[in-house]
This record gives sequence, structure tokens and C-alpha cells, in this order.
Amino acid sequence: MSFSSYPQGPQTPSGFSATPPSVLTAARLMYAGAALSLCGIVVAISTADELSDDLSASGDAGTELSSGLVIGSGIAFSLIGAALWLWMAWAAKAGHNWARVTSAVLFAVATVTTLVSLADPTGALSVILAVVSWLVGLADGNS
Repeated sequence: MSFSSYPQGPQTPSGFSATPPSVLTAARLMYAGAALSLCGIVVAISTADELSDDLSASGDAGTELSSGLVIGSGIAFSLIGAALWLWMAWAAKAGHNWARVTSAVLFAVATVTTLVSLADPTGALSVILAVVSWLVGLADGNS
């Protein structure tokens, strides 16, 4: 008996299986998550003056250094987040089985960080960005 007589699922002209629509949807959501992560850079830069004012009001002697570190770490975390979203999109589209598990673990981390940002809001824009990014992750997990 030949195994070739069994249906193999949708085929592309080259004979390889087509990427399932749910995986393509998940990858698109991951690209959206990467874009949102990059928006975090804009948020970090746009809130720099507000952060500097808050640090000055608290009497921090190293205000410029402190605000620079916070803004720099915000930019770094945004770039890392975007890279993780893009990596997960690549892995999912490539059909790696571990991609969904890793995505779920990263979503759990995002859930905790979003809850922390809601408990101690640093600005309306950053909270909105965190919640929207979390919602993209939630939609990705359900696709």
C-alpha cells in the first residue's frame, strides 16, 4: 500500500504543504505586535520631559542621568520586544512546533508586565500601548 494515496492537505504548485490560514493570521498579529513594540520608542522619547519633571520634583540629584537611563532602557526593551515578535512570526511561519509554546510563555510574561503597568501607571500613553500590545498577544494565542 502506498502512502501517496492518502490526502496530504492543501498543496502548493511545488508540492509543499501550504501554510495554514491560522498560522498566517498569527504571524500577521505578531508583525502588528512588533510594530506596537517599536511604538514604545516613540512613547519613551515623547514622555522624556514629563519623566524629567517628575524626577526633578522628587529631588533626585541625578535627574538627567536617571531620565536618560529610563528612556534608554525603554528604547532597549522596545527593540527587544520587536525582535521577539519578529522571531516568533518567523518561527510560526516556518512551522516550528515550539513556536506556539514559546509564544504562550512570552504572553504570560506580557500579562504580568501589563498588570504591573496598570498597578503603577507611568503615563496614559504607555498604559494604552501596554494594553493594546497585550490584546494583540491574546488574539495571537486564539488564532
